[in-house]
Amino acid sequence: MSAKVVFTEEVLTPDTVRAVRKKLGKTEAEIAAEAGLNEAAYKTYEAHKDPDIETHVKIHQALRRLGGKHLNN
Repeated sequence: MSAKVVFTEEVLTPDTVRAVRKKLGKTEAEIAAEAGLNEAAYKTYEAHKDPDIETHVKIHQALRRLGGKHLNN
């Protein structure tokens, strides 16, 4: 059974990403792997230390593939 999460913001903050990850029941390592990132890079993002837009996009796309749905797409 997969969880469905609806994103309500156009741009996800690291706090929102963390909340969505937890609602999906995924670990940081699982999201990192789905996003094509190493776990350290993902943890850095969730800790608000990575403003890189490319990382943000990869994480956002990974969350969508894992069951999140963005209202604006």
